[in-house]
Order: sequence, then structure tokens, then C-alpha cells
Amino acid sequence: MRSLSLLGLVVGVGALAACGGTSEALRSMERPPPAVAVGATTPPLQAMSGDGSGSSIALARLGDRRLALVADADGHSVRMLDTRTGEELPQTDLPGEPSQVLVAGDGRVFVSVRDSAQVDVLEQVPGERPSLRIAGQVKTAEEPSGLALTPDGRTLLVTCGWAHVLDAFATRTLEHAFQVDVAREPRAVVTSADGRLAYVSHATASVVSVVNLMSPIHEIRAERMEQTDVDGVPGKLAWRQGFALARAEMGILAPGVEANTGDTTVRSETYGGTTEFSGPSEVFDVAVIDDRSAKTADRGPKTVAVAAEPRMNGQSFTQCLLPRAAAYDAAGDWLLVACQGQDTVWRTDVRPRMGARPATWKVDGAPTGIAIDGERRAAFAWSQATRTVTAFPIDAYHSTAENKGEADLARTYALGPRVETTGPVALGRKLFHTTGDSRISSDGRACASCHPDGRDDGLVWATPDGPRQTPTLAGRLAGTAPYGWNGSRSTVKKHVTNTLRRLGGTGLDDASMNALIAYCMDMKGAPHAAKAPDEALVAEGQDIFESSATGCSSCHMSDGTFTDGNRHDVHSKAKSDPKRRFDTPSLRSLAGTAPYFHDGRYPTLRALLLASDGKMGHTSKLSPHEMDALEAYLRSL
Repeated sequence: MRSLSLLGLVVGVGALAACGGTSEALRSMERPPPAVAVGATTPPLQAMSGDGSGSSIALARLGDRRLALVADADGHSVRMLDTRTGEELPQTDLPGEPSQVLVAGDGRVFVSVRDSAQVDVLEQVPGERPSLRIAGQVKTAEEPSGLALTPDGRTLLVTCGWAHVLDAFATRTLEHAFQVDVAREPRAVVTSADGRLAYVSHATASVVSVVNLMSPIHEIRAERMEQTDVDGVPGKLAWRQGFALARAEMGILAPGVEANTGDTTVRSETYGGTTEFSGPSEVFDVAVIDDRSAKTADRGPKTVAVAAEPRMNGQSFTQCLLPRAAAYDAAGDWLLVACQGQDTVWRTDVRPRMGARPATWKVDGAPTGIAIDGERRAAFAWSQATRTVTAFPIDAYHSTAENKGEADLARTYALGPRVETTGPVALGRKLFHTTGDSRISSDGRACASCHPDGRDDGLVWATPDGPRQTPTLAGRLAGTAPYGWNGSRSTVKKHVTNTLRRLGGTGLDDASMNALIAYCMDMKGAPHAAKAPDEALVAEGQDIFESSATGCSSCHMSDGTFTDGNRHDVHSKAKSDPKRRFDTPSLRSLAGTAPYFHDGRYPTLRALLLASDGKMGHTSKLSPHEMDALEAYLRSL
């Protein structure tokens, strides 16, 4: 694998990058469209996305109007903004939290509703003023997230995070077409230009899953994203934060973060490989997967380049360590990435050209979606935390015109009711997702760097206590004291204080610490199953779990916490562990927290049940059917 460095990625984050450029694209938003004649036929929505993939914000034409449709997860609705006039149009209420929106060629709007395990289909309401209503719904696997349409428009692809599957539906009839199992926590999905392959990124796996859409069995190949010996750093760097994909002429662009977890066979001074010799623990990269090399359905693409961002004075504060969305501008050959941790949108040339310059726009709030209006040369970023859309001209550095000033280069639109940003949970949310905060870490990492969506990164890090797997936070903190794999902290506050210290952070004041903990406690746990489990099998598994013969419930109490709050020696001490006794972890949301044990030694739940007999519980005498029942029960928790 060769390395291709994109030019000039280090830019000032604190100030709005607006040296030169023009605001003409944004001024055009002030020009109201011609009035629609009463009784005139309502024109259909027309998608403005270039690659047929969804995002938390999508752009569409409606006659002379230009609309932004946003997935307002906090407000359980899809909101609409007229991007020329700044007028907010009627919202469409949904039965849950939308994740992405996608405008189809026939004018329908598909919305993935994450906590309801469904995709809602919206259609226009006839009338003079644009508005949408729910026209249909289709059930998916647990936690639908990313959306994409095949180039022929016939198939809707849906990534389902908790269920780790790619679901497919016929767009005309909404009949289920197929489902394939992929790696953990899938997020974005996009197809190849010829529609033969689907690419799926993952928040917690070092792969891009490549799915053959043409084969009856839809074979999957894992495109490995790890890097070795990058910038002189020995060992393998794990690929994480795969929330975004974009299709460009040169291939599939995959923004992500390379994590240097350090040598887990020895104890380190901090979490990960942050030392003078090993480099930063996380580095932002853009991988380019060449889909043109797949001449047949059996030959997949290969990763041909990784663009690593240079570091300024050894610091990583300027990096986009929480990339959450991406969009490709074909006309300018730009890649735009929404950087949630920095409240910025980052832009670079995907084909380094002489004279090309990078840009960073400061936006209102932490951006989680981005869309491009290529005709007007403007981009629109959606920030869920503040419920705002920020618009800016994407060619700001393309012009040699004199600086027009910050006010002319970015404009913010607030949607819906005012968002409370001063309460404990809101402040905690911001702290959890802020990178470059020296109070939290010395190398720029945020809490969300290791706990994307409040869960885990699936990695085992070198720490002062030995090898430690990142634990899931969402839904697992209340009532599960003590904290830490060694159970050495009696409260969440003490544990977080210790964690920040070992990350090299200076620490938070009481108000900020309490806010951060309030947000973590407020996180939702595992979603409800979209499909009813085999209740008889689960009930049988519960009987096995609670029986004295297996002894599972003697430590994992059946009181809802699934922990006795004690430390035990289960003969799991690793080479670099200073202690033998470990805290009994809660089993809540167990199905989605692989790998297992404090050092991640068991890749699957079945591997744990088969290998740990006599060390914790007794399972070796269980029949295959009984083992299936026990696993079914554990996955239901």
C-alpha cells in the first residue's frame, strides 16, 4: 500500500478560515423564488446528492426553491429550510430519532429512524407551501443508520448499527430484498458508480465491508484499513471512526482515524502510544479505495492511498479526530468533512494540485452532516447539538479577491425551538465530543474518540494497569459500581478523574465534571430488538444462567445490574497485568461489546463461553442446544 499525502491539511482551528473568496453564493439565498400560482401542480422533489448516499442533511429542488432537509434526532422530526430565503418550512414529526435522510429520484424521501428500527417514507403534501407527510414505513434490523440508493434507483440500502447488517429493500414496493451480516457498528454506505458493489464503513472496525450486489448470495470482502509503520511508528495502527464515505472519480473516499494503542504486553505511562517515540495515539486520515480495479463482481477494489494529515509541533489538536460526515464536490474536486470535535468543516483537494489551498470553516455547534449545492457553489452543515444549519461558499480559497470578512463567508440558520446549551446534560454532551481540550487529554483525544456514540471502539489499549479493553458506557453505568476493570474506583466521578489524569489532561472543575457524568448517565443503552427473539429459547437460557450447576448468576446477579460489585480472580491475568483480581462487569448490552474480557482475548461470545469453563461458571457440559439457549439469553440482556 503506498501513501499519498494530501497537501496543506494543517490549518488554524480557532479562527474562521476565510482568506479571500466570495460570498456571492450565499447572497443568492436572499433572493426569494417566484411565487407559486395557487392551484398549480406541485412539482416533485429532485435530489441534489451526487452519489446517492444519505446524510443527516440532504438538499433538494422543488421547482424554483432550494431546500435543506435535516434529520433532527433530538426533535424526532425532519425539518426543512428554504436555503435561498432562510425560511423554515413545516416539520414532519416522526415516531423516533432520525439518523439520515435521502431523497429518491421519484421525489420520495427515505428516513432511517434509529430507535424505532424502521425506515419512514415521506411524500409531499399537495399545496403551495412545501411540506412532507409519512406515506409508508418498513421495518429494518436494529438501529438503522446509513442510507444509499443503487445508481439505477431500484434498491435502497440500509446499514443497521446494533444488528451489524446491511439491509436491502426494493424502492418501488419496499419489499425486503436481502440482508447480509457485516462487521460491528456499520454506519455509512455508498455504492460503486456501476452499482455492482456496496461499501460500508464501521465506527469500531478496521475494515470497509465490500458487498457484492450482483451475486445471489452477496459475498462480503473486508477491505483491511490498518496501516503499519506509518511516519516511523512501529506496529499496526487500527482504523476507527468510520462514520462517513463519499464516492469520487478516483474511488471511494473514507475519512477515519488511525489509533496507536501502544504495546499491550507492557505497561505504559498513559492510555495508548502517546510518547516522544511512538507518536500521537490518534491521527486523522483519508483512505482512497479504488473501485475501478473491480473489473468483475469477483474482483474487489484495493486501497491505493492513505492521506495522513501532517502534525504541527508534534500536536494533534488541529486534526479532525471525530469525522462524522463527508461530501465530495466533483466540480472543484474537493472533499469536505464535518469535524464534530472541532465545530468545523474541513476541505481539501483530493488530487493535490499546484496552488490548491485547504480551508476550514468554523460552524455553529458540532457538525454531524454536510451537503453540497454544486450549482451555487455552497455547502450546508447540520449541527444537531445546536439545531442549526451553517452555510458557506466552498470555493472561498479559489478566488484571489480581497478578504470579504467573516460575516459574508458563513451564515447560520436556527431551526425549531431554541436549544438549551447551558444545562448539565447539554454541557456534558459538548465536553464529551470536544477534541483538543487540554483538560481532557494531552494529545487532543475526546471522550468520544474511544467511546463513539457512547459505546466502545473495540480496541485494547496499553495502560498503566496493563492491557485494557474500552468498555461500553451507554446504559451500563447506573448501579454497576465499582468502576474500572480492577474495580478500584467507587464512583464514576473518581474513575473519570483518574482517566483524564492518565490521558494527560489537566482535569475538569466540579461543574464540568458533573455535567460530563450527567450526559454519560443519560445515554441510552442497547436498542430493542426489531425482531422478536425465540422466547422459549431465551427462557431456557435464563434457567441455565440462573442454575447452580453453571453458577453464572452467583457473580452476575439477576437483579438488573448483572454484577455483584466484587473483584474475583478468574485466572485471566495477562503478562503486563499487575493484579490478578478483576471487577465483575455488567452484562447489559453484552451482545454488542465484543471482544470480551479485560484484554479482549475472546473475539466472540461463544468463544468466551467455550474457553472460560471452570474459571468463571461451568459450561463445558452444556449440550450444543443448551449453549445456544444460554447465548440467546445473554444476547437479550
